[in-house]
Amino acid sequence: MLRYGLKLVGDRALVLDVIQGLFLRFYEKGLNLEMHPAPNAYVVKSFRRELIKVEKKYYGTENKLQTDSVQYSYEDILIQKENSFEQNTKLVKLLNSLTDRQREIIWLHYFEGKSYSEVAEILDVNYQSILNNLQRSFRKIRNEFPKGVESL
Repeated sequence: MLRYGLKLVGDRALVLDVIQGLFLRFYEKGLNLEMHPAPNAYVVKSFRRELIKVEKKYYGTENKLQTDSVQYSYEDILIQKENSFEQNTKLVKLLNSLTDRQREIIWLHYFEGKSYSEVAEILDVNYQSILNNLQRSFRKIRNEFPKGVESL
């Protein structure tokens, strides 16, 4: 959000204040983002809306977010590609560190679209074994990516 805010208004202190204020307001309202159908989009949209409001209040300017477009530099694109490559490499390494059985279950269920019962039948194991192996896999993935892998 910091990089996004800096791209939009260019004032680091203002962006940091808006981020802090936004999450403080979420906390005060007792907002449970996990219950929202699209929490990431909700947070970014709220951030953008608050940034517009605060920028107008403090600087008295017309909404810069509506008059200027976001400008990208070649360096921004290179940094994003490098970050994505590093995350993808880390994820592949992590998936390869799982047991053969766990990798096979993940492949059959998530890449081949098989149901858990179909996977159990294909691998000739009971249904609960499939669930247990997936839980172990997810635990390992969550330990490595505590913020999630949705950004990949």
